[in-house]
Amino acid sequence: MLTQYAVDPSAAEAICRQRGCYDRAFPPVPTLDLSELHALYREGTLTDSDMESIYVPVERLRDPQGGPGLVQDAVLDHGHELSLGDVG
Repeated sequence: MLTQYAVDPSAAEAICRQRGCYDRAFPPVPTLDLSELHALYREGTLTDSDMESIYVPVERLRDPQGGPGLVQDAVLDHGHELSLGDVG
């Protein structure tokens, strides 16, 4: 018989809080808040130039077989491809 183990996140959180190492075991994950981004723009903290750098053009490539889905997105910077990623 092979025994496998799964992590119990609730137990890990409780134990790490008790031992004072919660911040090391559960680091914060930065998340972009688009609503806050637009609020910063409206308030004048972010400029038009900032927003143009944040919102980059995306070229959407269609399925060559005529299917309804997109095959991939290509992020462009002044005509130069920066990255490709598969989309569903």
